Amino acid sequence: MNSDYLKFENEAMRREILAILEEDPDYAVGDEIVQKCLAMRGIQTSNDRLLAQLDWLKEQQLIDTEHLGTMIQAKLSRRGEDVALGRATVPGIAKKRPQ
Repeated sequence: MNSDYLKFENEAMRREILAILEEDPDYAVGDEIVQKCLAMRGIQTSNDRLLAQLDWLKEQQLIDTEHLGTMIQAKLSRRGEDVALGRATVPGIAKKRPQ
């Protein structure tokens, strides 16, 4: 896979993960639901790759994660909300596009 394409895909996936969390009333969603929501948005990914993206977002302080049995729950941080809503940008995340 072309490294430019992979970079673009990772940036888009991170952006969509933040959007999924921002749309949830509690700003928190389990990893399996995030994976299904990504698929509905046209982004197919493996569980390992999704978990790597969640780890990356956590390192950037855009989300928090909590292990609940076999599920990992991702929760949007205030900084993550700013990025999800387009009020802030972070290198490595695709910018929010006008609708």
